[in-house]
Amino acid sequence: MARMRALDSDSRRSQHLYRQICLANKVLDLCKIHDLMASHVILRAEEEPDDDNRQALKDWETKKSTVLEVLVLKGVAICDLIDEHKTNTPVTSDKDIPVPSVDDTGAAGTTPTISDADHVYRDICKLVDDPYGYEVHKFTERHALLHGHYGRALKLYSKQFDSLVCDKQQVYRKMIEVFKSLKWTHAENQFNRNYFAMFPNDYRLF
Repeated sequence: MARMRALDSDSRRSQHLYRQICLANKVLDLCKIHDLMASHVILRAEEEPDDDNRQALKDWETKKSTVLEVLVLKGVAICDLIDEHKTNTPVTSDKDIPVPSVDDTGAAGTTPTISDADHVYRDICKLVDDPYGYEVHKFTERHALLHGHYGRALKLYSKQFDSLVCDKQQVYRKMIEVFKSLKWTHAENQFNRNYFAMFPNDYRLF
């Protein structure tokens, strides 16, 4: 996990995407999603939880957070590779865009596609009630944009904009870009007119 975080924060992150997917797969092989879900059902089934049960639930939450972080890092890496491939290679359909993948050594192997990103999204939804939550929002955003699901992206941005833990100026700009993609010129123009009123030149983040 520490290695994945280090690769993600590296200035040459784009060179480590294959390796990140490889490391994520190893972690997910150790902490299987279905086993995690089954253990949660068993722990919740206790009618009169004792101290051991409560501690087990805390440990489960810690493990779940780790698995979610791994899924997000893996999913974002897959999306980055797909976007990179789309930029470099003209395609007629984006449903199954091939991207060089990795084996256990980090070498090129089979080719993940958008379907692989969908699989990551499904796994995340098994573990969280809200896929638009702060813990997984980075991948949810990328997954929505990958499919051209701009409504989902707007829902995420609106939720972020109303929260206190985001760069509101950056989120506002992302909303304008979505309006451009949707060709909602009325909304784009309105948001552009409001931009400098909401974020004057001397605007500073709190």
